Amino acid sequence: GREKAVDVTKVERYAAWGVGPLPDGANPRKVSVGNIIYEASESEIKAFFAAVGEMTDVQYPLDATGRPKGICFITFASAEAASRAIA
Repeated sequence: GREKAVDVTKVERYAAWGVGPLPDGANPRKVSVGNIIYEASESEIKAFFAAVGEMTDVQYPLDATGRPKGICFITFASAEAASRAIA
């Protein structure tokens, strides 16, 4: 089937994300993102953060039922891009 178009405005409107560094600060290129609406798809998250820099990995954990947990972890190609995501 066809991939549905990404609605970045939906993500911006409904997600009051908390973006921050990892608690231990071990990887300056990796950020955690919380408070993501459950309806947001991984492709919408990627589209939203593409503006701050290249991503090398996005982890969007699901619960046992296959529903997103409302958090994700993004690794950027550079620490500068991760800093822009947090700002």
